[in-house]
Amino acid sequence: MGFLKSLKSMFTASSDPNVLWLYVKCKRCESPVAVRVDLRNDPSLDDESDGYILRKEIMDDKCFTLMHAQVKLNARHAVTEKTIDKGEFITEQEFLVMRNTQMSK
Repeated sequence: MGFLKSLKSMFTASSDPNVLWLYVKCKRCESPVAVRVDLRNDPSLDDESDGYILRKEIMDDKCFTLMHAQVKLNARHAVTEKTIDKGEFITEQEFLVMRNTQMSK
């Protein structure tokens, strides 16, 4: 039972204030990807603002396209701007629907 609980925790949103989840979809194959960001270690100080900048390289498991995401955060780690190449940001709900659809095939 512990294994299933830990597996479920990998794919559900966390209430941990030091975690940010990014949900993206590959533009090529439309495969959804969930990315866990540790706000204590992953972002870097942004020289242009009082906040942080996060750069993530994300690869899906279907066509293996490498997506490049850049997320700007304010001093309180709230997202202020986000861009991605070769992908698209989606909501958690869209991610769950897409993942469940893929799993049922």
